[in-house]
Amino acid sequence: MENFLTTSLQCYKNGLLNHGSGAKYGMCREITCDAMSYQNIRDGSITDYKHVYQFKEVLKLKCD
Repeated sequence: MENFLTTSLQCYKNGLLNHGSGAKYGMCREITCDAMSYQNIRDGSITDYKHVYQFKEVLKLKCD
């Protein structure tokens, strides 16, 4: 039996994770953060506010 090692998985359009060996590893989904709870910052505000931020996006704050 051949061992297949990998350091990465691919997320297909159908939402399944796979690494090419035929084994299925479940569902993948987009990672987001809801910024609604940060709308009312005392003595400050969010610059370039968006309702949802994607993985690795930055929410920037400024002081009044």
